[in-house]
Amino acid sequence: MPEHFAERWFEELSVGEGQRTRGRTVTEADVVSFAGLTGDFNPQHVDAQWAGESFYGERIAHGALILSVALGSMPMQPDRVLAVRGIRNVVFKRATLLGDTIHSTVAIRRLRDVAPEYGLAELAMRTFDQHDQLVMRGSFDVLWRKRPAVSEATREAAE
Repeated sequence: MPEHFAERWFEELSVGEGQRTRGRTVTEADVVSFAGLTGDFNPQHVDAQWAGESFYGERIAHGALILSVALGSMPMQPDRVLAVRGIRNVVFKRATLLGDTIHSTVAIRRLRDVAPEYGLAELAMRTFDQHDQLVMRGSFDVLWRKRPAVSEATREAAE
């Protein structure tokens, strides 16, 4: 797999470049754990009988779980990526069922210089199921570290 852009410094990034994340199957354990962590025990997610008579005909994963899995699937190198600063315009296009395998495409939409040590990258994300049907789309802003400046003393010591 080629180097992911999250492994590079801010000034090495280019608008328009993108990558696909690895797939991840959404499991029963994911849904139950997420319900327990968040307190979201909506019957659409945790009650098989109730969900069987619902619009979807079965249980579905929480939208916030899908967003979390999608963001977590992108390699965020801690020496390069400082923090996700904002999440915008997230739209869930179809339900994710238990057992669906999702992956995302992530592309750099915009780069903005904001400080001497870091910049802000706007990333567009689209998440798909195993049938390549769009499940979710949105964008998020990431604080990205710039290459550390090399001091004159360090430069002289290297010579």
